[in-house]
Amino acid sequence: MDVSQGVLAVFGTLVDAPRLGVVRGLDTPALIVISRTNGKIVSVQRDAEAASAAAALEARAAESRTVEFVRLGPREFLLPGFVDCHVHVAQWAYMGTGIDRPLMADDGFLAKYAFPAESSLNSRTAPSVYRAAVDDMLRHGTTTALVFGSARLDASEAYVATVLERGGPRSLVGKVNMDRYCPEGYVEATAQSLADTEAFIVGTKAANEALGLPAGSPPLVAPVVTPRFLPTCTPELLHGLGALAEKHDCFIQPGEAELMLLHGCAMAHCPTSNFFFAKEALPVRQLLQLGVKVGLGTDVAGGYSPSMLVAMRHAVLASKTLQFRRAKNCVFQCGPGADDGAAPPKRAKRPSNFSIEYDPTADADKLRDLHNLTHLDALHLATMAGADALGLGAHIGSFDVGKSFDAIVLAATPPAIRAFEGGVAEDTNDLLHKLLTLGDDRHVKAVFIGGKKIVSASPPAPPSIALEEVEKVIKKLVRPVKGFPNPDFVFGDITPLLADARAFGMVIDALVARYSRVDGLTAIASPEARGFFFGPAVAKALGVGFLPIRKMNQLPAETHRSEMVKMDYGERCMELHAGLLPSGGKGTVVIVDDILATGGSAIACAGILEQLGMTVHEVAAVFDYSDGASVLTGRSVLKDKGYSVFALARFCVEDKGSVTETMSWWLERGPDSDILISPHMGKMNKQH
Repeated sequence: MDVSQGVLAVFGTLVDAPRLGVVRGLDTPALIVISRTNGKIVSVQRDAEAASAAAALEARAAESRTVEFVRLGPREFLLPGFVDCHVHVAQWAYMGTGIDRPLMADDGFLAKYAFPAESSLNSRTAPSVYRAAVDDMLRHGTTTALVFGSARLDASEAYVATVLERGGPRSLVGKVNMDRYCPEGYVEATAQSLADTEAFIVGTKAANEALGLPAGSPPLVAPVVTPRFLPTCTPELLHGLGALAEKHDCFIQPGEAELMLLHGCAMAHCPTSNFFFAKEALPVRQLLQLGVKVGLGTDVAGGYSPSMLVAMRHAVLASKTLQFRRAKNCVFQCGPGADDGAAPPKRAKRPSNFSIEYDPTADADKLRDLHNLTHLDALHLATMAGADALGLGAHIGSFDVGKSFDAIVLAATPPAIRAFEGGVAEDTNDLLHKLLTLGDDRHVKAVFIGGKKIVSASPPAPPSIALEEVEKVIKKLVRPVKGFPNPDFVFGDITPLLADARAFGMVIDALVARYSRVDGLTAIASPEARGFFFGPAVAKALGVGFLPIRKMNQLPAETHRSEMVKMDYGERCMELHAGLLPSGGKGTVVIVDDILATGGSAIACAGILEQLGMTVHEVAAVFDYSDGASVLTGRSVLKDKGYSVFALARFCVEDKGSVTETMSWWLERGPDSDILISPHMGKMNKQH
């Protein structure tokens, strides 16, 4: 195998469900190898030799930067990424409310919640909602979604921009169309609706093309034509939308049009919202046996959860209701069935009637095979079936050579999933069953899209925390103390910030949010001493290791030592224990500290890490009071050396020329609290 261009190799329990009733990977660990060049799967080894092949690649990874090797834990699973076939991102703000109301009444779900929420979004207000939606989908393991945007062009464009910023999920997204029977102020003129839709199609295609994705890769964003539903669209609008879809070839690839003619339109099964609004269950198994493509959707906010795991559970429950209610026959018989295990019919007409015949005298057990869906069937619906429904089955949905590596790592870990010694034997199927029935976003340990790790280990900070608010809190709580450690120095005292649980949490959450999407992040490093207050908390939240870098002669074992560098209080070296680096010294690290002043500590840390083969993604500080002059030149020094620098708050400006002026500026613009005079100057603490 040629690994010279770079590969990612994963060994462990790899489970996929390429067809209904067919599940691979429950019996034997497997090895999958992904090209770093195009993010596609280059080999899948499921035989008894996979373990020895994995060992060879693992040894190669220790010697070469071209191989990254991941060995899954005994309670971890690699699954294809989830595909959500129906989700309304413009309704995210009120998810979990309104589902007790009728859909279309004057004070119903649409009138009271959906339309007001959607109409409130524009280029200014939409990004915060969409960042929440995108982050929620990714941390729940959704790697592809068919997305309803807003009827507003600028709001729909904002969603595309958010996906490009975040790197996922793959989105087939439409600007919603509706030119009648909608509230005043949120109803379109037919001509304007068509013009905006064409603009959205052209702009979204251009945005995806600008990414320069490898040839043959599925798009990260692609436009789809999205009439809201029949009552809100005039015939003129529908005809116009059909013409636009044909003109712009909206995600109909060569050969797919023929397939759509042969097999009819695909269906998005949204069991959660069906329970509340349709008051009926979809006969999924019968539809699949007829050859109809059926994917699974959350239908947020008609569904109350963005989790495809929840949608999977509800699909299983919905199938049980058909069985228990004696649903003897579903009246949409439109071609030969496949009950005998034969292949689906070549031509499957669209069902024209969804009425269901019930027979109270029927034997429910005999109806089991007609309707029953298992947890593994639901896995198929949420992955391969969804990919097929969206026309992406050749690219994603299963672990096959040539497909894009869209995948998630699920871990059966506490608190929701516990292991008990003795009495209960858990085979691989049992453990996966537990994950699919008990798991949530806490169990999604990694998300890959196109071979790139988009989410690692834990959810990002709540997007509702604005950096402006974090900065205000920091400036309010971090207090200046003059005269420590020397008479001319103004010390930034962070202890009031640490003592405030909410404020400390905001700082950690903001840092986690910034670095939760760094591709290949393997560690957080911090210098002694106050960096240790922040670095470990950030590392824990991101699910990566923490590297403590201490002053010289403070570590007991063999160390790596930096060069002598200038720091706040003089020149010194920093040290890191040998043997701590993940991935054999390869990987990406973020340096986190409390204060950026001279930049000496960060330079020392970066020097050690880079000597050992690590890449420094960024130097982050809680607050920065380097002033670009005198000795406090940290920001400019680091930038001159090529490092990216980030601070949650800044207490000074570039044109300040001395420590004294910096202190005066801090007093003028900084926290409202009073400055303190250090007792180390020989004076009592007193108010300024």
